[in-house]
Amino acid sequence: MTLSVYKIEAKLRQSRVLASDDYERSDPLLLAQAEQIDSESLPVFFVADPRDPDANFYYFTSNLLLFDELAYDVMADLFDGAGQVLPIEVEGVDKRIYLLNVLEKISAIDEERSQWSLSDSGERMTLIDFHFIASRLTSKSTLFKIPEIFYNPVLTCHDDSPDSDDFIARYRRSGLTGLTFEKLWKEER
Repeated sequence: MTLSVYKIEAKLRQSRVLASDDYERSDPLLLAQAEQIDSESLPVFFVADPRDPDANFYYFTSNLLLFDELAYDVMADLFDGAGQVLPIEVEGVDKRIYLLNVLEKISAIDEERSQWSLSDSGERMTLIDFHFIASRLTSKSTLFKIPEIFYNPVLTCHDDSPDSDDFIARYRRSGLTGLTFEKLWKEER
């Protein structure tokens, strides 16, 4: 088994982009930091470009996952274990769409080996070379965020063994569509 960490994002031009004109309600979602979202404060969404292909996952921001009921059926236990699953309203879409707000935070960055870009004053800005402490990853959810960075994309652990049942393994086996996985780190053996 080799453990890897990936950033999850919806594929632009291979999935539909959702938008909202209600900036007061949608702007806070753009910076969701693994904190509860009030379901009453969610905006109404719409498909930005209906010519984009329909997929199981939708793009709005990389710190939330938006998905249809088939994706939820396949991933329900992983999604429910990782955070808050909320139904959202999307104008002109005939199926139920959900939002996953990942609340699982894992402090697993290897501070000694990871590299950061620094400001002129020497403050950390962006994590540019990820290194993780593997033992902190395997005991938690396969979907998580890390508290060490402000802009907090959804991350996932992947075990490359044939019997793996993690997020990436299920996504691939089930034929779900709309996501891309950017490898950030691979365990050294």
